[in-house]
Amino acid sequence: GGGGGGGGAGGASATADKTTVCTKFKNDLAKLVQTLEQSNRHYIRCIKPNDTKAYRQWEAGKVYEQLSCNGVHETVTLRKAGFPNRVPFERFLARYSPCMEGLPETKEGIEQFLHAFMPGGNTCGEWAVGNTKIFFRDALLVNLQKKLEEMFEGQALLMQARIRQWHAIIQTEKLREMARNSLVLKRFVRKYHAEVELERLRIAYEEKLRCTTVVQRYVRQHHAKLEWLQRKTENDAATDMARFIKRSYAMGELERLREERRRRVEATTMLAVFVRRYHAQCELLTLEEAERIRREIAERERQEAERRKREEEERIRREAEEAERKRIAEEEARKAAEEAERKRIEAEKEAERKRIEAEKEAERRRIEAEKAAAEAAAALEAAKKAAKNEEERQRVIREAEEAARAAAEEARLLELKIKEEEERQQREAREAIEREEAAKRAKEEAERKVREEEERKVREEERKVREEEERKREEERAKRQQAQKGEGGRREKERRRESKETTSTER
Repeated sequence: GGGGGGGGAGGASATADKTTVCTKFKNDLAKLVQTLEQSNRHYIRCIKPNDTKAYRQWEAGKVYEQLSCNGVHETVTLRKAGFPNRVPFERFLARYSPCMEGLPETKEGIEQFLHAFMPGGNTCGEWAVGNTKIFFRDALLVNLQKKLEEMFEGQALLMQARIRQWHAIIQTEKLREMARNSLVLKRFVRKYHAEVELERLRIAYEEKLRCTTVVQRYVRQHHAKLEWLQRKTENDAATDMARFIKRSYAMGELERLREERRRRVEATTMLAVFVRRYHAQCELLTLEEAERIRREIAERERQEAERRKREEEERIRREAEEAERKRIAEEEARKAAEEAERKRIEAEKEAERKRIEAEKEAERRRIEAEKAAAEAAAALEAAKKAAKNEEERQRVIREAEEAARAAAEEARLLELKIKEEEERQQREAREAIEREEAAKRAKEEAERKVREEEERKVREEERKVREEEERKREEERAKRQQAQKGEGGRREKERRRESKETTSTER
């Protein structure tokens, strides 16, 4: 009973698992319908241009007939008569809100915008407003898109103009700042040169004044001595006369000193004029020299950029050549390995062929030897039977024995030849293996050389990078030192100027 129940269950499951063609077709059709319902369907009409399936042949009558049969003309007519474009309010506002300047983003605002966009209004029925969507004909939607693109182009041009104006203002401010800095620098340079020249003239004037004072002191001393001697030796009249003469002489000397001082002041003024002119020329030469140095620096930077560009191109070319050499070496190593493998296979095939031929030859000779031995035994037997006397029998026996020995010797020689052939084949196989190993070693050596060359190139690149960084650090260090020297010179000049101002103030 249990067995019967189990058999019935097994039969039911087999019937349930069995799938017919109709069931499979129905399942596939249901899956297709489900997929079509879940997707956004688009239908395509295919038109045959000709009946011969030829390339670039167009039969107008046949194409027109197919369009008429497919209902394309009626579809186009219906599309023109209806509203093919249906846009929700939200999507219309998101796309065309930039064109709705000052209008509310509502249904009424959209209607006002469309009435304003079409001068004649909706007399031709170009659009219709529904509860949630707007219905358009093709021409109106194309015009709206054109207006939106024109507005975007105008805004883009305005933004570009504002950006260019901003860049021009920034560049103008930079140029003005550079001009102001140049004027300030020139003013400080002229002031420094004038202070140096004034200090030099002041020192010269003080030196001359000191010499004049010493001379005057000696002159007064001399005159005092003379006056004292005259007072001792002359009377009062002579003393008065001498005093008058000394006063006259002193007055003349005073006039002469005043004239000399006036000439010295004029000479100092003219010298200051010449000094200012000289410093102006020096400043002009300094500016020309600065411009020349700037041009030389720009030329050196350009040459350095060209040199780096050439080095980069040379490095790329060397890398390409090295890659090509590496590829050629790998190709040669691969060819050598393939050639060695081919020779080894050919040697193995040749050895196998020769071994088979030797075996066949040995088998043939062995069979011949066995046949000869059998014939010799048969001949011996026949000779024994046919011998009439003992002497003839002995002779036949000896001949048979000699033939057997000859056959054995021939078989031994054949075995020796087979052994030699096997040894030769083994030797050739060993040589083929050695050639293959040599090819592998050559390939490994080529790969090792390629790796070493790549490592050398990497080290060379790293060395160049380190040298370039070291050169840049040296240039930065030199620039910092030069800036420090300039700062120190400027501070020293300010200190001297302050010292001179303090000294002049104290005086």
